[in-house]
Amino acid sequence: MKQLVLWIIENQHQESNKRPFGLEISILEKGVKKTRLIDQFVVDDFLVAQRRIKENGSGKSKLTVVCDMVHWFQEMTMIPDLPLKQQYAHLELELEKLFPNYQEDFCFHHEKIKKKERVYFITSFVNIKFFNSLASFLKKVLEDLDLPHQGGEVMINPWQIRRIEKGNSLVIIPRSRNIQVQVFNQKHLTGFFQTLIDGKLTLEKAKLALMRINHGLLNQFAFDHIMLYFDQTMPKEWEKQFLDVAKSLFGSKIIEIHESWFLKKPNLACFRSLIRELEAVIKGEKRADWK
Repeated sequence: MKQLVLWIIENQHQESNKRPFGLEISILEKGVKKTRLIDQFVVDDFLVAQRRIKENGSGKSKLTVVCDMVHWFQEMTMIPDLPLKQQYAHLELELEKLFPNYQEDFCFHHEKIKKKERVYFITSFVNIKFFNSLASFLKKVLEDLDLPHQGGEVMINPWQIRRIEKGNSLVIIPRSRNIQVQVFNQKHLTGFFQTLIDGKLTLEKAKLALMRINHGLLNQFAFDHIMLYFDQTMPKEWEKQFLDVAKSLFGSKIIEIHESWFLKKPNLACFRSLIRELEAVIKGEKRADWK
């Protein structure tokens, strides 16, 4: 069975004449024992996405729409040797630079977890205007896409990981154009960021990106598990070399994980509740209480 995934990701640095979100399509083939990534590509607008999905959606297929809107800011705000309380103050200053008057346009939530005298903080923010346009877009997607057999699903921040019963996990996903880092707590995704690669990916560039991750996150936060996931977009012959580099930086206990470890669950109730709250916020009826 073929599975089509339409990723909708917020464009944080959008130009005024472009959409506030980016679109990416993944084509997966679901076998008896494993799922294989066949192709993945970025599209410019909804009409192109609609055409590409229809072209690849013949026969028995299923469409999943994924709204990936969790942001992990620690990577871009890290200052060496600065205490975490000051790091957090610096984070707010940097948000103000990137998004002037962000407190008016964004709702953000943070939490601090004390454990062994170490403070963790996870900060995410949501652009209300982005959600407003996203709600209309998703409605159009689910109404207009004419795919055979299976219906559509919408997932809001859907990633979960199995087999990790407790603690914080760092998952490194090397890809052909970037290296993605995902942070899990109690199986649930709590943050992510991407380290973009300029030009063609080389092992030297990959090593520099891993060193940045090591310096920016692992020197400041305690992770119970560090994992590496190859999603088949990186050249096969590089995987062992990449794993060796990762072990040299993060230690030999790094775990290589596989597709079967991931769970993807639709969260339509969450989406509907979120849209209702957003509509109220946009109308000025109340301020959203993000949970």
